[in-house]
Amino acid sequence: TITCLLTLALAGGAQQVFAQTIALEDFGDGGTPDPGGWSTGPTGAAVADAGEQGVGDHALRYGSPTAGFHVLNFSSPDFLGDLASQQVGAMEFNARHTGVGDHVDLRAYLFNGGFFAGGDHAVSNHVVSISNSMTDWNSYSIPLTASDLILIQGTLSGLLSGVTQIGLRHDPTGAGATVPHPLNAPTDVYFDDIRLVVPEPATFVLLALIGFLALARRRWR
Repeated sequence: TITCLLTLALAGGAQQVFAQTIALEDFGDGGTPDPGGWSTGPTGAAVADAGEQGVGDHALRYGSPTAGFHVLNFSSPDFLGDLASQQVGAMEFNARHTGVGDHVDLRAYLFNGGFFAGGDHAVSNHVVSISNSMTDWNSYSIPLTASDLILIQGTLSGLLSGVTQIGLRHDPTGAGATVPHPLNAPTDVYFDDIRLVVPEPATFVLLALIGFLALARRRWR
């Protein structure tokens, strides 16, 4: 039992310790609040001192009408381009609900080219659900490897080799951009420290070592 608990603890720690951040948007921390290429929605903005750390820690308030919820970026080079060759493993972010409006079920979504122009398009298998009672900051991670994506059209190889738009979308069913999912009421959610991360090789080495030690302990008993 102790070995299993230690294995789980070290495995979780490994994912955090050995994750390399290749793109980060903090919305202008320490300076002027700046959306940094991320859309704010019709009623949102980059807001000073709205982050988890308070003064100097800025955040993005995405304000959405009932028509839908689409936090997207199509202009920040660090978040776009050839994600496959960079071995991007996940999109991570911090978020909290304002407490007003509908809950959101967020999936990561990615485009290469325009949808109606026949571009590649996929959404994540993983969903992040943020209810209107979740008004404290929480951290989230959405895997972005090919096996973690639902292909809507085109090819995954074409998509991941040339992402032109990346974002978070209210999408309870995983239908992607083909079927809009309207909210029941205008909704605001705060976001901070959106980032793309790559698990470094040391992560997998450590996880393999942990598994070996657990197996060896079982044989020694």
